[in-house]
Parts: sequence; C-alpha cells; structure tokens
Amino acid sequence: MTGGTVDELVRLVSQRRPLLDELRAGETTKADLVASLDASRSTIDRAVRELESVDVVTRRHGRVQLTLAGRLVLDAYHGLRDAVDGVERANGLLTHLPADAPFDPEFFAGANVVNADETSPYRPVTTMEEIIREADTVRSYATTVVPGLIDAFTDGIFDGRLDVEMVVTDAVLDTLVAEHSDALRATLDSGRLTLLSREQCVPYGFFIACCPGDDRVGVVTAGDHGYVAAVENDHPDAVSWLDGLFESVRAGATPVDAAP
Repeated sequence: MTGGTVDELVRLVSQRRPLLDELRAGETTKADLVASLDASRSTIDRAVRELESVDVVTRRHGRVQLTLAGRLVLDAYHGLRDAVDGVERANGLLTHLPADAPFDPEFFAGANVVNADETSPYRPVTTMEEIIREADTVRSYATTVVPGLIDAFTDGIFDGRLDVEMVVTDAVLDTLVAEHSDALRATLDSGRLTLLSREQCVPYGFFIACCPGDDRVGVVTAGDHGYVAAVENDHPDAVSWLDGLFESVRAGATPVDAAP
C-alpha cells in the first residue's frame, strides 16, 4: 500500500466505510454507488480517488472493486469495531477487575454480554447455568462458589451426560469441603469430575463448554453482592484464547483425588 500513515488509512476507511461495504459484495459502477449510497457523483468520484491512491480500491473497465489489501484492511477494521463495541458493552464486568487482568480484546467481538441489574440480579448466573445444562463437557476455572451452578454441574454428572474438568482456587476448595462435602465426594466418585486446585491466578472465573453443534466460552466476575456480569461467545478465536488460558491455569494446579 502506498502513501500516508496507518492512522490516515484508518481514518479514510472509517470515513468511506459505507462505500467500502458496498464493494464487499463485488465490483460495481460509480453510477450504482451513487444510487445505493444516495450520494452525489462528485462525492463518489472523490471517495474512489482517495481510496485508489492508497491501493484500497481499483478501477477496471469502468467498474470499481476492492483490492486484496482493501478487503483485508476492511475486515481488520470491522474486527476492531466489533471488539471495541464488545469491550464497551462489557464495561460492567471490566470495572470490577484490575487493569492488568489478562484479556484478548478479540474475545469481546460479537460477544453476548449479560449484566445483572436490580430487577434481574441473577441473570449472569442463569446464563451460565443454561449453557452448562446444554453441554457435554465443561472445563472451568472457579473463583467463587455459586449454589445454582453446583446444581447444574452435579445434575449433569449424575445424569451421566456431563464430564467436567475444573480448576478451583484454594479458597473455593475449602468452601466446597466445608459446605458441600457430600456432593463433592459423590461427583468425584462418579469418575466424571476431574478437580484441581491452586492459588488464585486470574481475577475472574471462566468456562469452555462443548455443546451440541458448537463450543461456547464465557467469563464471569463477581462484586460484593454476587455475580455482576457474564460475557459469552462462540467464535473460534474466543474459544482458542480461553483454551490457552485454561491450559496455563491448569499447569500450576494440584489434583484433588478425593474429598476429605
């Protein structure tokens, strides 16, 4: 690509995005762009010249089309917009986390954000519970104990349809032993629960759920009065990122073979 800076290119793509989006469907004429964008011919001429000068579009036999570089830049631009939109919608979750909490911004692109509020304080938990009840296998990292989720896990395990690999913080393990020892012992004895514990290393809980048809991943965080938000996504990039995070968390954990 020729001329200008990255910032100038991003500004130009943002400014001319409606025209570029029209070209995503394939080559077209300036007259068609005038009609579809309800713009003047002079505006379209100027836009095409600007985009052509940085190799984003090209003209051939009176028709305008995206270049390969143009398509890649446009896809990257849309990916950035989606990620920023997701981060903004997930701010209710992020405000409860430290600034250095590990996150891949692309995790938020296209994500479903579920916030608790005064009328629906349990919405994040309900969302997680529904996913767990649909899953065949779940890998999870837990930083707090939520009775509703314990029920979802134990029901799936005892029904013989759910396999779980879970890393919990040492504090969560202490709570499970003290307050849910019977359920803990029974699920461990079933052979369908692999439980590990370690010191807290990530300031939020997360899961990777293999459901019929797709994999779904989510991140949850708690405030002083319970879970405040959940963010779930089924995009392969989001799944891959949380897969890697789970592997790093599990690497430092100790197996729990039997409940005391």
